[in-house]
Amino acid sequence: MKILLINPPDKNIISTNIPITIEDIRGFIPPLGIMYIASYAEKNTEHDIEILDTQVEEMSYEDIEKEIKHRRPDVVGITAMTFTLIDVILIAKIVKRIDEDIKVVLGGPHVNIYPHETINIPEVDYIVLGE
Repeated sequence: MKILLINPPDKNIISTNIPITIEDIRGFIPPLGIMYIASYAEKNTEHDIEILDTQVEEMSYEDIEKEIKHRRPDVVGITAMTFTLIDVILIAKIVKRIDEDIKVVLGGPHVNIYPHETINIPEVDYIVLGE
């Protein structure tokens, strides 16, 4: 099985009151959750695992769509944080537009806080709770 783990863009971020200077200095935050999952799966399964960090790659939605089409995954896992939820949903919609049979799995903090609301997003097939 081909699994693509995506760190979503932050183009529609639900912002905080953190000053811009701090945001600029901080830079990118590594997507540790999907990195841990990829590492574990590579060591313990026969699945083909890839990570797509759309923030570091500064990808547009068009770029993301092309990349998903090119990689042709069976499953797409997306890290869901509340402040990137709009972007997460937009990626899930892209995945389903490409191929309705690709399974969309969400995990992360938002899913753990709002599991019922998250699983009711039409493009989401599965959620992963806890670690």
